[in-house]
Amino acid sequence: VTLPEGWYLENQPHRLLLIAPQRGGAMSIATQDIAKRGSPEKFAKNFEPWGDLANGETLSVNGLPAYIANNQRRDGFKKFTGWVGVVMFDERALLLSGSSRVNFQSNAAPNTQTDTTPAAQRTPELFAQEFKQILKSVRRLNVDELKQAEALQIKLITANADTRYATLAAAQTLGPDTADQLRLLNGDYPN
Repeated sequence: VTLPEGWYLENQPHRLLLIAPQRGGAMSIATQDIAKRGSPEKFAKNFEPWGDLANGETLSVNGLPAYIANNQRRDGFKKFTGWVGVVMFDERALLLSGSSRVNFQSNAAPNTQTDTTPAAQRTPELFAQEFKQILKSVRRLNVDELKQAEALQIKLITANADTRYATLAAAQTLGPDTADQLRLLNGDYPN
């Protein structure tokens, strides 16, 4: 996804939390396994936590089937509009949910370098526009991104007198400081 200017994200264990400038809204992105391949609209309408949806729109997002709608949310006695979206990836659905009226817990500090939108300009309409912009930026990873996203595995090697970190690092793909990373993993850093 691509975030609008001033937005920042917090990577949480089961979701990404995207936070608008001036904390004028937030959205979460999570994934869900899907047992049956149905339409994104059908999935969204049957996803119980979202409740009743309105003003739905089916779209194609970078070649992926998607659906966006709004729903009514409640904060105490006040009702307000939230936004939801689904983008289908093979056997997984990417779920986007958020609103401009937010009561959330975040450990992330606002990005003061880019968080320049005055709070008065953080309207629900602006949030809706940015929600759609974020949803429409979803795409599949390319080959290089997939390689970077693969989980690293630790392989145990029994060292002998001839084993050198530089030799081991040359055979790895951890980046330019691989030898130092191997030293750190083995308790030999910074020596």
